[in-house]
Amino acid sequence: EAIEAGADINRPIGCGGYMGLEGAMYLRNRELFTLLLLKGAAPTDRDLRFAKSLEDKWFLEELNKAPNQPLEPTVVPPAAQR
Repeated sequence: EAIEAGADINRPIGCGGYMGLEGAMYLRNRELFTLLLLKGAAPTDRDLRFAKSLEDKWFLEELNKAPNQPLEPTVVPPAAQR
């Protein structure tokens, strides 16, 4: 429903720390993951790292086939990391 209502699928979800693709992987929800990719979700470096850590390599394989290139990694200034 949120996607159909115009939600930006390339923005953080929930508490703001997770993107949609990462959330779908965390839940091991292949249907949601596929829907997000089809709707234009852009994988991030964080998504790729998480997919590599999963035992189920299906998510990594799907990310590698995705037409969208990974977004540039977000660089957090050292002062903000404290």
